[in-house]
Order: sequence, then structure tokens, then C-alpha cells
Amino acid sequence: MNLVSCNFYYQTSFHVAVITDSSRLVELFVNHEPSCIDVSDRHGNNGVHLAVKYSSKAGNYASLRTVIKSSGKDALEAKNLYGKSAV
Repeated sequence: MNLVSCNFYYQTSFHVAVITDSSRLVELFVNHEPSCIDVSDRHGNNGVHLAVKYSSKAGNYASLRTVIKSSGKDALEAKNLYGKSAV
């Protein structure tokens, strides 16, 4: 898996998995490379920011729970380019 490749928005495959609320893929990425949570997109959003925004009640917030469980304090408190933290 190449987690370094990104699209125009500097989003990795992990970011896309979180945005589409693909909880199984999110878990696979996090288990393979936990540091993928810390990578920021072009707006400064890391995996925690995106999981908070896109994880759904319909999916029982599985992506969000996986990301939070695997995140360090720095990822949880990180601010994006707009000065917003995920929590």
C-alpha cells in the first residue's frame, strides 16, 4: 500500500477512506500504518478532523472510533489552517 500518494487536495488513500466512511478500509490503513492519521490535507485536516466530520451514525461511527482509538494526543489537538481542532 502506498499511503504517500495524494490527489489534488493532498488527500491520501486513507483520507478518502475516512471521507467515504469506509470503516473497514480505515481500520486496515490504521493497522498497517498508524501514522497515516497525522498526515494533513491541503486544508490542514488530519484523519481525526475528517473522521469527526464524515463518520456517520448509520455506520455506528466505526471510522471515528477507529481513528480516535489509534490517535495520539497531538493528532487529537492539532489545528487545521482555519484554527479548528477536531475535538
